[in-house]
Amino acid sequence: MRQWCGLSAVLFLVMSYSGNLRAEDAAKKPPAVKEVTITGTFTWTGKKNAKNDLKVVLTPDVAGSYKAVYTFKWGKGDQTWQGTLKGGPQDGDVSGTGATPDGNRQFVFKGKAAGGVLTCKHFEVVKGKETLTGDLTLKF
Repeated sequence: MRQWCGLSAVLFLVMSYSGNLRAEDAAKKPPAVKEVTITGTFTWTGKKNAKNDLKVVLTPDVAGSYKAVYTFKWGKGDQTWQGTLKGGPQDGDVSGTGATPDGNRQFVFKGKAAGGVLTCKHFEVVKGKETLTGDLTLKF
């Protein structure tokens, strides 16, 4: 009986200690990255370079890439497009894609990130050919 009580006490201590280790390990891990919202403006060369507000919600995808949801006003209506963004707030190259909800129009953008600001040119892609459509600036 004494051996059983001693064994029980040892098991209890081991289980309690290992549970604390798991809790401590979990506390040390960085929190999972969730959505990030960035905002800025874009110009459209076909509209006398008028500035349009742009909001982009980024969801981490694979290392250095994000799924992107772009929202903005165009004409009298709200627009929501889907796409990608590669790069981020760190300095360096940035690129991405965007498409109309029906997928009939495809766009790409390319540029640089510096100090948490993305400065890019955007292009419409028709039959594999890119045509400049304007600029965009986004801030992290």
